[in-house]
Amino acid sequence: MRESVGMIVIVIGLVLVMIAAGCASNHTANSEPPKLGTKAWYLEIERKISVVDKDGHGPDTGSTEWLEAVSRKVKVYDDQGHGPDLDSGEWKHCVHRKVFKEDPITHKKWPPEQN
Repeated sequence: MRESVGMIVIVIGLVLVMIAAGCASNHTANSEPPKLGTKAWYLEIERKISVVDKDGHGPDTGSTEWLEAVSRKVKVYDDQGHGPDLDSGEWKHCVHRKVFKEDPITHKKWPPEQN
C-alpha cells in the first residue's frame, strides 16, 4: 500500500512538472515576446505567422529562405523592394513590430496611436 501511494505521488509530481514546463515555454498575449534575435524569438515568429505550405513543408526556421519568406509574409519591403538587409538588426526590429505589434525596445504598442 505504501509503495502504491509513493508511486501516485511520483506520477502526480511528474504531471505537474510537465504542465509547468509547457506553460513556461508558450508565449501568451499577456507575456513579453522572446528576446529579439534569439532562437526562441525565431521559433515564436514561426509559430505566429507560419511560412509552411498546406502540407506542412517549408524552409528551416532561421534559414535564408525562411527569412525571405517571413519578409514577404509580413511585408518588410516596399513595392520597389526597398527595406532593411535580411536578418539585420533593422530587419529584426521591423519583423518584431509587425508580428508582435509592439516596439522591441520599449515594448509599447506598435504602431503608436495617433492623436
